[in-house]
Amino acid sequence: MSDAIYRNLRTEGMPESVHLCDFPTSNPGFSNPELEAEMQTVMAIVQMGRQLRADHNLKVRQPLSVLHVVSKNAALIEQAGQAVDVIKDELNVKELIFGRNDTDLANLNAKADFKRLGPKYGAKMKAVAKVISGLTHASIVELEKTGGKNVMLEDGSTVALSMDDLLIERSPKSGLVVSAEGELVVALETGLTEELINEGHAREFISKIQNLRKTRDYEVTQRIAIRCRVPDSLKPALDLHREEICREVLAVAFTYEENLSTSEPLDINGHLCQVETMPAEGSHE
Repeated sequence: MSDAIYRNLRTEGMPESVHLCDFPTSNPGFSNPELEAEMQTVMAIVQMGRQLRADHNLKVRQPLSVLHVVSKNAALIEQAGQAVDVIKDELNVKELIFGRNDTDLANLNAKADFKRLGPKYGAKMKAVAKVISGLTHASIVELEKTGGKNVMLEDGSTVALSMDDLLIERSPKSGLVVSAEGELVVALETGLTEELINEGHAREFISKIQNLRKTRDYEVTQRIAIRCRVPDSLKPALDLHREEICREVLAVAFTYEENLSTSEPLDINGHLCQVETMPAEGSHE
């Protein structure tokens, strides 16, 4: 900057440096409580989903089919519904399903609370406990909704059973991993279709090629050519997603070769392959 321009800026009241300025004062009038509450809910769902992936060794680059978001609080469901695309992108899932009842995600089993049954039912305690142990999932759900029901014992007598008489055990339904925090319950469906597996392989391949670009100091806009030797088990995934792979890694050519002289070994989700990358002619956008 010339001395003349610098002097003009100083006389017009411009700061000498932004680092010498006070931090701007926030304006409460610009706050949006509804948006802040929405983002807090979205962040909670994403954090729970990421933790589920980490706890159950579900790689982030492996797409999953469905994330269930359940809460009895209708406001939380509405808030999450405003950011479906954000949640799907952050957790790499294809679909979000919202619900109000966490029993849809779990298998329910009931056991008798003997500390209560003894004083309450006396000699009938064992008969009541037997009825409780035989309650079905649907019966337990109904009991949770109503708070109590009349049940018949083996001797033909009837007693009034309440939720306080039961200890409820919840276990995730097959193919689900579940997390609960506060009023939110989230569950990931872990089953993988061939389509999802292929997409996961392609994303892993893209990640590994991007790492090669960094280690070889390719410029950000530099186009490359890829030559690779891969097992037949991996080719369907790469062929299906060839266009996406080339777009993401800026490849103008992607070919399979049997003889590679300077290849890098890559492990693509257990599929071992060899890859060569090189700058392409006219290799800048």
